[in-house]
Amino acid sequence: MSRGEVSRLPIWLASVLIKHGAAKLAEAEELDLPEKLELERVQDTLQPLPEDFYSQLKLSSSALAGRERLYLEDLVRARLRKVFRMALSPSISESEERKLTPEERVVLKLARLLVDTAIQQASGGS
Repeated sequence: MSRGEVSRLPIWLASVLIKHGAAKLAEAEELDLPEKLELERVQDTLQPLPEDFYSQLKLSSSALAGRERLYLEDLVRARLRKVFRMALSPSISESEERKLTPEERVVLKLARLLVDTAIQQASGGS
């Protein structure tokens, strides 16, 4: 790679290079947060996001301000409501599970653990 060259790198590598001043973030792709938020609000199921959506946001979060930041917060809340609903469901489809980002999969696992524990405690289990 030469100076000034634009490359797509794995998020973890880009983060390290940016942190050490060896690279800088190119103009961020259009996140289109208002459209993503509207889709999450009107649909009952999760809408697909890029696998590295939250990682990309972390790298470009300093660029998010004002209304864009509010859209992001509302989008995360809308998705988390659906993830928590999934945690309460006895089963979820593979297609729904594929729509989760890695971060949301962790939230789902933890929420399911809490739900299972609460049900166990309520039913007199140990």
